[in-house]
Amino acid sequence: MRENLTLSADETCLRQLFPRLARMGYAVVHVGPCDQILLDTFDGRLHGAGLRLELTGLKAGLHERRVGLTGNLMAPAYVTVDDQPRFAGDLPPGPFRDRLQARIDDRALLPVVRISSLQTHLVRCDGDGKTISGVVVYERPSVGTQAIGAVGSLVEIQSIIGYEEHVGDLVKALKKAGAERCEGDVFIIAAAAATIELGGFDNSPVVLLDPTMSTLEGFRRVLRRLAETIDGNWQGTLDRVDSEFLHDLRIAVRRTRSVLAQGKSVLPADVLDRAKSGFGRLGELTGPPRDLDVYLIEWGQYTAGMNPEECAALEPVRHLIEQRRDA
Repeated sequence: MRENLTLSADETCLRQLFPRLARMGYAVVHVGPCDQILLDTFDGRLHGAGLRLELTGLKAGLHERRVGLTGNLMAPAYVTVDDQPRFAGDLPPGPFRDRLQARIDDRALLPVVRISSLQTHLVRCDGDGKTISGVVVYERPSVGTQAIGAVGSLVEIQSIIGYEEHVGDLVKALKKAGAERCEGDVFIIAAAAATIELGGFDNSPVVLLDPTMSTLEGFRRVLRRLAETIDGNWQGTLDRVDSEFLHDLRIAVRRTRSVLAQGKSVLPADVLDRAKSGFGRLGELTGPPRDLDVYLIEWGQYTAGMNPEECAALEPVRHLIEQRRDA
């Protein structure tokens, strides 16, 4: 397990940093341009669990790409990948994939923040060759065209729990050289610079109501929140990013119809009639594809007790369901 500490540093600080790190026993293990991509679900399930799923690799593709899962005082875990995974099932079988699958279920992994920088990785090892601390220097980090950090570079100190004393002097030296501690890790800093919300989209229907407001205003606020949820999940449904977009959209439509049913004495009759008709039609249109989605999601459970020959014989059925769902 490890804890990270991030500091901002200017060029003067960096010139002092590398020689100091060498004297303290840190060795460079990698230098080069690198992209880091923070992956999470549309609704920020990993962020909500205090986890980071990070895809790293050189821009030029000369270094292996790997996905790392860190955070929440867990032991960091890494797997090598050929490309950016879209679902947990795209990762190699094993504990890493199982742990991720339990957190995100059937949700797609989407790029949330992409950081580009010139990176230098350094580690310090004990006499047995075991890593006891690490340093990552991000020179000229940016999110797209948006620079990160006020002074040009970020320094991430990776402190292994149980070996914290090895980085105490380094932190003091950095601060003496002019580095300033930042709030959060590099992704939090990058997201703030690019005004990106790491928490993902909130599908919650909860709305705070004031007892003094009018009944009509209360209905408006509840319906507005549900409309935001429908709008937020609309494009992901059309693009078929994952099955949960349609699921959450249908829940918001169903809740909207329930609220409308209670608004006979509050909402204008012409508005109510038009809304009931429109949302009813939307419910009818989205019902069949959701049913077909469920068949496909549960297909593995449906066929779990069958032998391979029987499963193979049913493949045309699964393909037909996919075709109908797509249509």
